[in-house]
Amino acid sequence: MVASLRQMQSQVQSLSERLNAMAAQPATIAAPAPRIATREPGRRVRPIAIPRKAARSADDPHWRQMQTKIAEQQKQIDTTREEASQARKELNSTRDELGGSIAKTHEELATLQKHGERNYYGFQLDKSKQFHAAGPLSLSLRKVNVKQGYYDLVLVVDDRQLEKKRESL
Repeated sequence: MVASLRQMQSQVQSLSERLNAMAAQPATIAAPAPRIATREPGRRVRPIAIPRKAARSADDPHWRQMQTKIAEQQKQIDTTREEASQARKELNSTRDELGGSIAKTHEELATLQKHGERNYYGFQLDKSKQFHAAGPLSLSLRKVNVKQGYYDLVLVVDDRQLEKKRESL
């Protein structure tokens, strides 16, 4: 979102610079340049037109149209900035709220359980192919490698079997 905001700002700035450059040009319109034709033996004559630049005035409808487009783009940029700052604030508040509801010790776990925010189930799991029920889950520890720091686990949740392989300890 920030990258697109910066890109829009650079586009608006370049358009503004172009419009200012056009406004700074003299208001007189130059006479059309004469057409120059060259002829070589055996070739057709082809006229070469030299383009002319027309000066823009404040009353020009194209000029006003560009100014309104730039104003609309600036409004969109401001709206996007406000939305980004609001989203940032919401993210920070959510992070603060979630940080408080993650238990790291047994005492914090007991406190959260007293508040009734979640149900907690304690269990001890040994390596086996048999499933061990822990609350609404059934677990089976299939493999543990302490040296390399991983384990393989099979979960059964709502009659669906999920395998977690090489999970980090």
